[in-house]
Amino acid sequence: MTFLQNKNIPFFNGSFKMCGMGRLDELGEFTNSSIYNYFGSNWDALDYEETSQFDYLIFNTFIPIIFSMCDIILTYINENKILLLTLPYIFIFLHCLIIVANDIYNNLSLSSFLISLPLIGNRIRKKLKNITCDLENSLNVSNESTYGFIDEIPTISKTTSEVNGIIQSMTHEEQDISKVSGVVYLGDKLHDKKCARIFEKFSCTNPLHPDLFPQIRNMEIDVVSMVSKMFHGDEHTCGNITYGGTESILLACLTYRDYARKEKYINQPNIVAFDSVHPAFDKACHYFNIKLRKINTQKLTDFSVFQYKAVKQLLKPYIDENTICIVASAPNYSYGLIDPILGMSKVAIEYNIGFHVDACMGGFLIPFLPEYKWINFTIPGVTSISVDTHKYGYSFKGSSVLLFKNHSYKQHQHFIQKDWNGGIYATPTMMGSKSGGLIAATWASLLFTGRENYIHYASNIRNNVLFICHFFNQNSILKNTIQIVGEPQLNIIAFTSCTLNIYSVLDEMKKKGWNLSVMQNPSAFHLCITNLHSRENCKIFCQNMIDSVEICSKNKNKKLSGTLALYGSSTQVQNSIFLEEIINNYITLLSKKTISQKYKMV
Repeated sequence: MTFLQNKNIPFFNGSFKMCGMGRLDELGEFTNSSIYNYFGSNWDALDYEETSQFDYLIFNTFIPIIFSMCDIILTYINENKILLLTLPYIFIFLHCLIIVANDIYNNLSLSSFLISLPLIGNRIRKKLKNITCDLENSLNVSNESTYGFIDEIPTISKTTSEVNGIIQSMTHEEQDISKVSGVVYLGDKLHDKKCARIFEKFSCTNPLHPDLFPQIRNMEIDVVSMVSKMFHGDEHTCGNITYGGTESILLACLTYRDYARKEKYINQPNIVAFDSVHPAFDKACHYFNIKLRKINTQKLTDFSVFQYKAVKQLLKPYIDENTICIVASAPNYSYGLIDPILGMSKVAIEYNIGFHVDACMGGFLIPFLPEYKWINFTIPGVTSISVDTHKYGYSFKGSSVLLFKNHSYKQHQHFIQKDWNGGIYATPTMMGSKSGGLIAATWASLLFTGRENYIHYASNIRNNVLFICHFFNQNSILKNTIQIVGEPQLNIIAFTSCTLNIYSVLDEMKKKGWNLSVMQNPSAFHLCITNLHSRENCKIFCQNMIDSVEICSKNKNKKLSGTLALYGSSTQVQNSIFLEEIINNYITLLSKKTISQKYKMV
């Protein structure tokens, strides 16, 4: 039986069907082409990292389309024995072939090509418009009726009461922050007020001018020294406060690239990490023309306990003469698992490459827990560590610390322009001018919290993680339906399922007031424990999970809505040729009220 399953060869059948391309589902996943299915396993095995972008497009997009088009033509000839009636399809096939080849040559997207086609283009635009309208509604639903967006600067200045009135009109449903995964890490209003007063005092300062604002320089030196001490740095350890974990990671990758370029003459650098590494490393490699080689961990068990030989066996195929750095997470964001740092450090020494420990998530937990305090600069091979002060350091958002073991690396982090006619321009981080208020608030947060409280908070968070894990292992309902990913013991627990749609469980938890973090590859969600999650709150979470699982077990065909629908089929999301457009629309909506109007029918 052919992939069209009929003799009429309609241009549309069910969802999108175009010129033998098989079934094009709602988000653009190709299915059911007999020729493609025959060869598909071989093409799918191609590793994007090992082929050029052009080769990848040829094998995964261009050739499947050609074979699918051939499939429909040959099928029609065989079934109808009339060559004349196949001529229109041959014409369409050749027309599409030329357009697709031109698109690939000019590096245009296949989605743009499909949208440009007559007849089918309107149907795709309609579907994309509906999805985009759903995104608009999900973002505007809470304040659409009361808040009118401001289009221009008012002619007459507003009073304080008027501005506060406008803020009040931005109504939204209050979220119980004790049911939020991560985001708010301390929840102590008094602490926040004290830090806010310090921020306000230095809000108009600029660390670019240490002669005018020497206090900010003093505070940054203090913060770097205190965090360095946490990780057993010595007199050679140095670093900076950055605007967040992403900037710390960007700077680390840039530093290793420029160090390797100058000291090792490496011009085609690569970085090796596990595929659970934070996407900020993907962003850094994208920005700085570095190849990121990821080690697939989905088929591994708890690789965090791997010893040197096993770690080397994992890393060795990915390391070559152009490798500038390997990366370990402590822990990774998705599952809360710590990479095999000791084994990786030995690999870094053996190959004489940099070793960055991304402790943005756990940096203010692991130094205060006996089980993990060994993760520091005393491990031979560790050359840099990133630590977020705006998470468990309890400072305001936009605050992180990047540490290097010595100045020989850090000097390559700096940007220096000696020849500018405005004078010498030099900065240690991505930003130029910025408010010294964040540096001051970070400094104050460390002092206001104190080591004893950091130990207390870290211990409570870890104990609550262990409590939830133990509860799930003991409860018969949860044990038989929900799996915890790995063996988390720090701050994050990820949940998946082999018997239920885990996103349906997440949807039920959302109805119970929980704001949890959705994961994919595999489908999962996680709870990031913070100081706001008391033991009683953790018990409520466990009971809500039992109730949600029971509801989903009775209704396994439940339809998802909103953004969860995009995650409803991980395969669909991964393979969708329109997914990037949908994500771009979502990002645009973060700074624009509507965007669906761009999909005009022709």
